[in-house]
Parts: sequence; C-alpha cells; structure tokens
Amino acid sequence: MKNTPAASRYFLGGRDVTVFFIILATCIFVMVITLSPNEPLDSLPEMHSQSRTEIANLDSKKSDFFPLERFYPEDGNCLPNYFLHGDSVPDKRAYSDGVIGFQHLNKAGGMTTRACIRDFFTGPPYKMNYLISSPQRSELEAHMAFGSVSTDDIDIFHGDYFFGVCQKLKQGKLNRSCSYFTVLRDPYDRTISSYLYCQKANLDQTCGPFRVSDLTIEEWAILQGSYFFLQLLQKYEYCKMGDPSLNEFADILSENLPQTSYFGFPHHCWYLEKIILNKTLTLDGRRKLLDYLVSNLENIFAVIGLSDDFRSTFKLLEKVYKLPFKKCIKQSAKNLGPQSKNKTLYSSLKERLLRNPVVTDALKEDVELFRKGKEIFDKQMKAL
Repeated sequence: MKNTPAASRYFLGGRDVTVFFIILATCIFVMVITLSPNEPLDSLPEMHSQSRTEIANLDSKKSDFFPLERFYPEDGNCLPNYFLHGDSVPDKRAYSDGVIGFQHLNKAGGMTTRACIRDFFTGPPYKMNYLISSPQRSELEAHMAFGSVSTDDIDIFHGDYFFGVCQKLKQGKLNRSCSYFTVLRDPYDRTISSYLYCQKANLDQTCGPFRVSDLTIEEWAILQGSYFFLQLLQKYEYCKMGDPSLNEFADILSENLPQTSYFGFPHHCWYLEKIILNKTLTLDGRRKLLDYLVSNLENIFAVIGLSDDFRSTFKLLEKVYKLPFKKCIKQSAKNLGPQSKNKTLYSSLKERLLRNPVVTDALKEDVELFRKGKEIFDKQMKAL
C-alpha cells in the first residue's frame, strides 16, 4: 500500500465518489419515506371537503368562547387609498415619506414586484426588511413588543406575513405614517398557478402541509381556500407554535392537526390559521368579517394593483410613492409564468374548478375581495 500524503487522504477518487453519492441518495430516499405521512393521502381531512351547508350544520357545536371581535383584522394606523381618499390626508407626502408595506399575495406577480422594489431599495439611504416569513414575523413581534423597532427604523416591509405591522409599529421621532399596497389576481388563476408551483416546491411556506403532487387541483383549491382572506385576518398568535401551551388555540390545534406534516416539518402558519377559523367561526361570523373587509378595502390599501396589468399598476405606485416603478414595466413583461406557456392546461384546470360547487365555496371570500379590488383599481385609473 502506498503512503498517502496526509493532506490528500480525505479526498475521494472517482469510483469512491460514485459510491458515496449512491449511498447519499439512498439515505435521502429513506428519510423522505420516513418523514412523510405514514398513510397515503386518499382524500383530504373531512374538515377540508365539507360544503358550507355541511359546515353550517356544525355551527351550533362551535365554541362561543372567542368573541367575533377577536378575529377582526389589525388594520389600524394605515393611510387610506391615495386616489379615493387621499384628500382626507392633510399632506399627501405622508405616503411617499412614510413606511411602505407590500402585502405579497402568493402567485400574483409578487416576485416581479419584489424584484422591482429591490432595484431602488438596495443600500443607503433606504432601509428595507426582506420577505417576512412566519419565523421572521415572530422575531419582529418580539422587537415591537419591546419598542425596539419604530417607524424611523424601516422604509419598506414586504412579505406574506406583513399585514398588521402598521398598527403595531411604535411611532418614531420623525412622525412618519404607514401604508399598505398589494397586487391581486383572479383567485381561480392564482390557485392553479399555486398548485403547479407547489408540486415542485412543497417546502415553501405557502405550500403543504400535504404533498401537493398527491392532490387533485380541486383538493388543493379546497385545502388552500381563500388565501388572501386568510392573509388579511392573520394574527401573530395563530402561529405561536414554539410552545403550544402558550397558544390560546392550543386545544383546537391539538385536536385537529394531522399527526405529521409533509417531510416532518412544522405545520405552515396559514394552515394553522385556517383550522382555527374553521373551528371557531360560524358562517354568519365569516360573512361579517368578509363584509367588513370588502367595505374597508379602500381604507386598508393605499394602492391596489392587478397582476394582469402591471403597466398600470406600476404607474399607480409611482404616482403615490414617488419612486421609479415605471422602470420595472419591461421586467414585468417577462413574468409570463406557466399560464401563458400552457394555456390549454390552465383552461382545462380552470374549467374543472368552476364546475365544482365545493371549490366555489372555498374561494368565495377571495372572489368577492378580488371583485372589489378590481372595482377600486378601475376608480384609481380614472383618478390617475
């Protein structure tokens, strides 16, 4: 046997590398099988496949321990729609000089908008908080609770779990305001895009908790439901799973969560919220919350854009925030996504969704919010 220099003893030869990767691949496969749910997903849990009529029959069994006021959105301390109610703001520079919050709706052109924001919010003098995921929101909540984050410390927030921050941010010495904007998409188109995306990115926080490739498009639509509606009602408390005993909804979650989620990762925040709302809200309560959101959408968002008209959306945003959004119009044209690449598939999947009455129920809130959002969008364009 040849003497091998000490420095080279830890390098593998070509054959050894092949064997190493075969063993590694085998280990990963075993981990996937081990960490995945023990039973195949033949159908969604019962709570995700019930029609509203069936849910209504269970309303009398729901706890009245949580008053409806507990579920209203944290929508205070934000500037109203610039074009519809901007005249009520003494100085419109409050929009461009204040803290900006981009409420990212998954698969509604959010990546395009975020890329645009990064182009002119990178480095001094701007201070930007990157995508707020569920863990990042928890960290931010801790800072806000201690008053260590104020309106002086940030210029823009953006992410799926941003909503409600304006209400909680401590007012700084600069006395800056806070406002939200969002970009909406037809709920059926967004659901299809999400379904195709999550088949390849199941560990994304907006996917799961089941293996999406095991679900039909109808099952995914029913499972995820009205995602934007959930975002606007999202509260930090819904996701405090680090210590379940500290969660006021611990009993509800422990009784209704599957034993394990995909790959054994913690259950996603939106899914926890959905279980909590399904088990505590009556249909009448849900309707009241939806009516409130629809009536106040123009008071919550300073600007509402549409993913199928980024040219107009960026013009609106540039007008309000005095930032060069229009430079991003060319970039938005590249955000074609799979819908434009496979129109036949999209058309087929959408037809299936539209025929399913349970899907119609599941997407009802988002359909109404989108309809109102389009109405506001048209009014904004007329006022531009």
